Amino acid sequence: FKAHLLAGLDWTWRHKENCPAQSVLCYAWNEHSEGGFICPTLGESPSSPPITLLLDELAAALRAWEPPSH
Repeated sequence: FKAHLLAGLDWTWRHKENCPAQSVLCYAWNEHSEGGFICPTLGESPSSPPITLLLDELAAALRAWEPPSH
């Protein structure tokens, strides 16, 4: 997931003529039936701590990304 996000950010940065908005759309927050969700889900009972793996990975990728050099 992280690699795909970073590749999308890099491509957008390098192709400003094709992407003047300089924005990247991520898969839907709640596409559970298609397996593309990034929203937290409930963990195991009894405490059910939220599972935030993909959301955490997204946040880490966004924090670490730097525009590529030309």
